[in-house]
Amino acid sequence: MTQSLDALWEKLVQHRIVEGNRPGLSTDDNPWYLRLLSAFSGWIAALFLIAFLFSLFSSLLKSVTANVLIGIALLFLAHLALKRQNAEFLSHAALAISLAGQALVIYALAKVFEPQFALLALSVAALEALLFIVMRSYIHRVFCAFCTCAAIYFAANYGASTTMTIGAYGVQHALIVAGLALLAAWLWLNEFQQTNYRELFHPLSWGVSLALVTFGSFAIFVPDQRFAGSTNEHVPALHWLSEALVGIVLVWVVSQILKRRKHLTQAVKLMWLFTAAIFSLVSLAAPGIALGLIIVVVGYHQQNRLLLGIGFIALGAYLSRYYYSLDQSLAYKSAVLLACGIFCFLIRGLLRRVGSRHLPGNGVTR
Repeated sequence: MTQSLDALWEKLVQHRIVEGNRPGLSTDDNPWYLRLLSAFSGWIAALFLIAFLFSLFSSLLKSVTANVLIGIALLFLAHLALKRQNAEFLSHAALAISLAGQALVIYALAKVFEPQFALLALSVAALEALLFIVMRSYIHRVFCAFCTCAAIYFAANYGASTTMTIGAYGVQHALIVAGLALLAAWLWLNEFQQTNYRELFHPLSWGVSLALVTFGSFAIFVPDQRFAGSTNEHVPALHWLSEALVGIVLVWVVSQILKRRKHLTQAVKLMWLFTAAIFSLVSLAAPGIALGLIIVVVGYHQQNRLLLGIGFIALGAYLSRYYYSLDQSLAYKSAVLLACGIFCFLIRGLLRRVGSRHLPGNGVTR
């Protein structure tokens, strides 16, 4: 039995689905507090090394060339450290050294492209994308994926000319947020189909998802005329553009999931699509509902508890923001909450009643 499990685990490692030793045979018996101490020690050692290098080359750091060379050297040092597998101390030390190297290179790029923010942001995006491929660290790749999305977002929304109209800013924000939602959903839904690139797919999925939640919330929590959530009387349609595009992505996500549920009848699938369309329309009045539901639906379908938890937190935050932003009496707000609750219960009951006839098994429903 043990030999068959070992053979199965080796096949999974060869296809890059898993990594490390098989569970139950791991030689790393260190408790969590020792691993935490190793990680903390790695960060402290890396910070002391960085401080020593900065004090030693403080005069050289005024030069753009020196910043680039020292930054590249630190990145190369981090790359060498990350080649060591299952080294808790080195992995965290490499992450700290890499962040210092990135800061030096980006600082040098900022001096070169000082009047042109768009070129600076695109250069940062190219740097982070390269580090995402080169650095063999899960956390490092998640960070690089997030920074790549952030650089592209800021290049589009802040790197353009100051004479750009408010409408153009709103359109760019809507397109990027909808694109991030579509990319994140596609990555998660095809997570197990791309076994050869899983070591890149999984951190990329998390990086894009975190960027989606971050920048999708800008229009909701940060009042700014450049975001689609602003109520500008000259371009009222932009208030709904971002939510409409994200709502379309929500309907697409539900349709893709329903295609994989072969046991459901066409009537049940149409019911789910109708529900997704209803919530997409509701999101036009309550921004963020469609965005939060995309993360919740994908997290539930993939049985990813962490992603599902982030989706529920984001959805709760968006609903709370909408509730407290209503310029209405408490009685009106209570009526809105009551109507939403009754609607959700009706949808749930209808789906259970229609779907229970077509689920496999002896009348067992989910």
